[in-house]
Formats: sequence, structure tokens, C-alpha cells
Amino acid sequence: RAQFSPPEYVAFLVGHAGAAVREAYQLGGRKIQLTGIMPVGCVPIMRTLNLQKPGECMEEFNQFAVMFKAELHKAADKLTGELPGAPVVYSDMYGSVSAAIANPLEAAILGSKTKMPSQHLQYYQWLLLLLLRHFLLSPSSTAAAGKVSAIIVFGDSTVDPGNNYYNPFVGRASFPPYGRDFNGGVPTGRYSNGRLIPDFISEGFGLPSTVPAYFDTNNTIERLAMGVSFASSGAGLDDLTSEFIMAIPLSKQIENFMEYKERLTLAKGQSAANEIIAEALYYFGIGNNDIGVNYFLLPQRRAQFSPSEYVAYLNGHADAAVREVYQLGGRKIQLTGILPVGCVPAMRTVNLQMPGECREDFNQYATMFNAELRKVANKLNGELPGAQLVYEDYSLVSAIIANPLEYGK
Repeated sequence: RAQFSPPEYVAFLVGHAGAAVREAYQLGGRKIQLTGIMPVGCVPIMRTLNLQKPGECMEEFNQFAVMFKAELHKAADKLTGELPGAPVVYSDMYGSVSAAIANPLEAAILGSKTKMPSQHLQYYQWLLLLLLRHFLLSPSSTAAAGKVSAIIVFGDSTVDPGNNYYNPFVGRASFPPYGRDFNGGVPTGRYSNGRLIPDFISEGFGLPSTVPAYFDTNNTIERLAMGVSFASSGAGLDDLTSEFIMAIPLSKQIENFMEYKERLTLAKGQSAANEIIAEALYYFGIGNNDIGVNYFLLPQRRAQFSPSEYVAYLNGHADAAVREVYQLGGRKIQLTGILPVGCVPAMRTVNLQMPGECREDFNQYATMFNAELRKVANKLNGELPGAQLVYEDYSLVSAIIANPLEYGK
């Protein structure tokens, strides 16, 4: 923005597009399509950042998208005239995407002839954003976008697919309604009615539609080579959290990952195993129990730390865990912020002052934790050569809690 006005930057970008087409032409390409960009002001993250009209499209972004696609169309026509034997066609996804956004229930999203309920559309929009953030909007997008070999997960009940079935945990998701929307309607150990977010991410990258539990002995190393979760319901960044809830602490989860690497090397050979480890996406979903259970419901950490000090303590453990995974070969890493823990049913139940309402003091500390975790991700990106860290959070969950009827009944 300091260098270019909007039209100048559009011209700069289209110049790069033209150069890329000419290079592909010199390398032998003859049938070439240039595709206009989406209405970027309407993607979920832009709607979230629209402070003047929350939830609405940012029309100034869309205006520049329209300007860009108009110039790209001209570039396609010009190249067709200048490159002998090379028809360069322009296609526009802006119009169809805009129509889908304006009338989602008429757009047959995701190829279905059945109109999609609005809550499903919102969910898939969010998942799409998540996937884009991983490896299309990250700093090293070109290298990252090509391949994800496996999804490897560390965390708590938000991402545990059933490891606690096989450990002496005080509570298990082994009964209805857990699993009612999963294949066959059978509980799997997931604290969910269906799949978890890592399951959807795995499917989105062309991997299996679920990420299995490491301790499920039904899974072969061939299956685990495409994805594995070491997560344990009740776990925390603070080992004291895991100890109280009898969960597998994060430190032990990383030890289990080391064991997994050894098994993978024996099965695949050193070279193939190293490639799987280097190209995998590492997903951290942890910290909810540290804030929601340990700090507020147990006395020890409150006696040791102020809220900001405990947040710093937890994020120090997050930093250390990422560095350890990096030393073990991980390069593509996501750190996920915690939920609005003051709004989970257990916290609403123990809210004696306002029964049934969210505990906003808990949510304030969750916000504090997330802000510091984002800083950790940014810091590690600068300090770990070749690592690509992204931060995501559950802002959509807060929106659903605030306006549940907008996301389905």
C-alpha cells in the first residue's frame, strides 16, 4: 500500500500473471486458462474483521477483486493475440460464488441437489477457510500447497478420537448421544455427535475421512501413516491438569509420537518415513482444560500464578512442545486457540450467580490465552527455519453461542 495505489497494484499483479503465462508457453504449454479471483470481501475471515458491519461482506475488497478480474480478462485476450497457437481463455468464478453467497440455499453447494441447511453451509465455509489458511495463505504457500502426507494430532477432548478408551481416564465418550451422527451411529470415543475437526481437515486434503486414535489396536501402521491422533480428553499444556483428570499429558503424547516415528521407520524405511514426517500437518488443540478446569476449579495454580502469569506459563509449554515436534521433523504446524470455555455446559452449570449463563470471566482469560498463543505462532515462524506455523481459533463457536438460531435449530 505504501508503494502502489489499488490500480497500480492490480497492474503489478496482472503483469506477473502475464509473465507466468509466457513462461508456461515457452515451456510448451498451449491451452491455458486464467481464472478470476473470488469476492474476497465475502470470505469468512473478512466478514469477521468487518467491524463496521459485523458478518457482512467487505465491499471495498470486492471492488478491487472486480478491478483485478477485469484487467486479467484483458490480459488473456492480449496474450491470445501475441502467442501463436496458444488460446488463452479467461473464466470467472466471481459471479457464481457471489450468487451462492447471496442465495446459498438455491446454489446446491458441494454438488448436492438437496438444499443445504444454513448451519452446514456456515460450517463448510469455516472448514474451507481453515484449509486455505493452512497452505494457501501461509508465507511459504507455493511449497506448502503441494502435499500433506498425514494429519498428526496432539490435544484434548476437542481432538481425541478415542484414545481414552484405552487408558484409565475418569470419563469416556462411550455412550449415546456421542457418535449418533458418526458412521453407524456408534460412539467412537470422540466427544462429539460425529466427526472432529481433524477428521474434516484430513478429508479435505484427500486423506482418509477420519484420523484414528493411536491406541486403537485395530489400526495398522499403514493406516496410521496417513494420520494419527495422540490426543487425550482432559489433557492440558500443564501436566498438573492431565494428572488431575487422569489424561495423557502433552509431554507423554509427544513421547508416543517418537514411538510412532520408530514404528513408521521400521515399516516404511528411513527415507519414506522421513518424508511422511516432514510433509505431515501437525495439529495442536489443547489448553481448554488448563483454563476451564485447572486454574479456576483447583487451588494450586491460582496460589502460584496470576491469570496473566498462568497464561504465560501455558504458552511457554506450547512453545516448547512445538520446538520438540520441530526437532523430530515436523514443519507444517497449526496452533489452535481454545474455546470460549465459560460457555461450555459444565461452566454454565456451576455459574451460581447467573445459572445457565456463560462465565464471562473464564472467557476473558480464554481470549487472553489465545492472543498470547497467536504471538507464539508468529514468533516461532521467525525462529524455526523452514517451519510454517499458523494460528486458528474457534471464533465461529462464539458466533453460534451468541446467535444459535442463525446456525440451525
